[in-house]
Amino acid sequence: ANPNAAASDRLSALGLATIRGHVEVAMLLLDRGADANAGEPGYTPLHWAAGWWETTLTTSDFRAGREGNDEWNALPGLTTGKVDLVRALLAHLARRLRLSNDIVSDLVFVDVPARVARVVLRLADSFDEGTDPIVIRVRQEDIAAMAGTRRQTANRPLKAAEAAGAIVVGRGRVELLDRDLLEALAR
Repeated sequence: ANPNAAASDRLSALGLATIRGHVEVAMLLLDRGADANAGEPGYTPLHWAAGWWETTLTTSDFRAGREGNDEWNALPGLTTGKVDLVRALLAHLARRLRLSNDIVSDLVFVDVPARVARVVLRLADSFDEGTDPIVIRVRQEDIAAMAGTRRQTANRPLKAAEAAGAIVVGRGRVELLDRDLLEALAR
C-alpha cells in the first residue's frame, strides 16, 4: 500500500495518525516512507504533532466522551507521545534535507562518473531487499536524470563500472555486484 495515499480531504494516513495521537502508527508510516510534509501548508503532520489547539471544538462543545462525538474523542491523544513523534518527524525531515543538500552539492562539486556511481548507490539502498546482488529496476535515462546529465553521458561511467566488476547493466536494470568497488568509484 502507498503510505502517502490521501483521503478525499487530502489528509494522509500519517496526518490522521498524528492528529489522533497514534504515535506507533505514525512512526511505522514514517519507516515505510510516508511524507512528513504531506498536507496543506500549515497542516502537515509536523504542524499537527507540534501544535496545541484550544477551541470550542476541543473543549466546550465537543467534550471527550460526549455521546455522538466519536470523531473528536481521540483529540486528547495529541499530547500522548508527542515528544517522540515530533522527534521522529524532525529526524525524517532532516534526512530529506540532508539528501537534498548532498544532491545539490554533488551537482556542483562532483564529476559525472562519481555522481552516476553515487546515484546507483542511493538507488541500491532503496531497492535492497536482502538479496545478493541488489537489482535496481531503473532505466539508464532515469539514472542520468538523477545524476544531472544525459543518458549518453551517464552510459560511459556505467559501462566503466561494469567493466571494473562493480555492476552489471541490463535493459531497465542495474545489478550491484561489488558495493565497495562502486563506493571507490563514487569518490
